[in-house]
Amino acid sequence: MNTQIRIIAASAALVISATSALAESYQVELTGAYARTSLDGVDGTAKAYLAGAEIHFAPVRTAGHALAEAAFLERSSNIYGAFVHTRLSPIKADLLLGGLEVYVPRSPLYFIGEFSRIKSSGMSENDWMVGVGLTPLDGLRVRLRYSDDADVWALDGKYVFVADGYTFNLEAGAARGDDFKAYSVGGDFYIDRTWSVGGEWIYEDFDVGGSSRGYELRTRKFITTNLSLGLAFLKESDAKTWTGSVGFRF
Repeated sequence: MNTQIRIIAASAALVISATSALAESYQVELTGAYARTSLDGVDGTAKAYLAGAEIHFAPVRTAGHALAEAAFLERSSNIYGAFVHTRLSPIKADLLLGGLEVYVPRSPLYFIGEFSRIKSSGMSENDWMVGVGLTPLDGLRVRLRYSDDADVWALDGKYVFVADGYTFNLEAGAARGDDFKAYSVGGDFYIDRTWSVGGEWIYEDFDVGGSSRGYELRTRKFITTNLSLGLAFLKESDAKTWTGSVGFRF
C-alpha cells in the first residue's frame, strides 16, 4: 500500500492530445502519467499508469500568470478525478478517486473533499479526506486536512509570488498519522511563464521500520498554452521513480 501510494504521488500528467492553438483561458485539463519505480531488494520494476481530469466551474484566466500556477492564482473552484493502475508482478492495484475544491467568492475560505477506492488482489478499501484552508494574501494558501486512511492530519502551505520579473512557487507540509510523521519542503523556479524547474525534500519517520529521506527533481514545459510536457525523478531510501508526463487543457 505504501509503495503504491508513493508511485501514485510521483505521477504527473499524460494524455494523447495536442494542439498549437493559443488561448488566454481554459476550463478543462486532462491529465495522465507513466511512472517506473525500482525498489531495493525487490525483483522487477513497478509500473504505474494515471489518467484524470480537472473541470473548473468557470474559465481560468492565464494571462499574466505562470501557466502551471494559473488556476491556483485565480482561486479557481473545480472538481477532479483520476484513475491509477499500478502493477508489480504478480501484484496489481487500481485506485479511483474524485474530489472537489472550493474557493469561497469574496472570502479567504477554502474547502476540499476527496473520496478514493483502492482495489488489489481481491481486496478493496475506501478512504476519504476533508480539509479547510485560508488564502489571506494573493498567491498564499494555508490548509489543514484530515484523512481516515491511517488517521492522518496534514498541514501544508503554498506561496506563489513574483520577484525581479520571475515567478517562484514555495511549498511546505507536515503530516502525522497512526504510526508515522512526515515533512516536506519544495519549490519551483519559472524560467519564463511556460517553463519551470524545481524540487522537493521529503522526510518520513515510522514508528516501526525507522526513517526515510528522499528528494524529487522535476521540470515542466508548456509547448503551447494548451500542451505541456514534464519529467520527474524521485529518489527515496528504498526506491527510485522516473515519471514522464504530458498534459492538455482547453
